Amino acid sequence: ATILISVVIVNLISQEEHKMLQLLAESKRRFLAVKFVNIIIASIMGIIGYLTGI
Repeated sequence: ATILISVVIVNLISQEEHKMLQLLAESKRRFLAVKFVNIIIASIMGIIGYLTGI
């Protein structure tokens, strides 16, 4: 079985939990804003990877 590189990249973008724990302790609103941006970027990268077959 092969894993597409776009899947790995999207996973790396969206899974930043260790870095986000400090931000969550500081501000839940900023945490959610950053998480939302990460989800949007990961979704765009995933769609581009899917369409190009990478």
